[in-house]
Amino acid sequence: MSNPYAPNSDELSELLRIGAIKLERTAGIPTWEAQPGSRHHMIVDRIRASIAPLADRSSACMCYHLADVAIRFPDGSLKRPDIAVFCEPPPAQDTALTVLPVAVIEVISAGYE
Repeated sequence: MSNPYAPNSDELSELLRIGAIKLERTAGIPTWEAQPGSRHHMIVDRIRASIAPLADRSSACMCYHLADVAIRFPDGSLKRPDIAVFCEPPPAQDTALTVLPVAVIEVISAGYE
């Protein structure tokens, strides 16, 4: 039996269009995630502003970082971490990245633990 509270396809399309939700896929299973509010984005911005390479290492990771970028992992999972950190600049492209980040940071908003 279907869930009477679940949005129908037109409602899902509208939620996607206005950016209220995003879709991730893990092991072939789609997961809808609510778009975070301004507090969440402000925290992400503060973290990104603090990311820098180590000053005493000439060949260290250069710490390129992107927020909320689609990444296709080797197992086929499609994720959009709050912050993805790369040592080299990731390619500029319109599809999900397949270059793996060296780190991801997720900011957990109240109620989404």
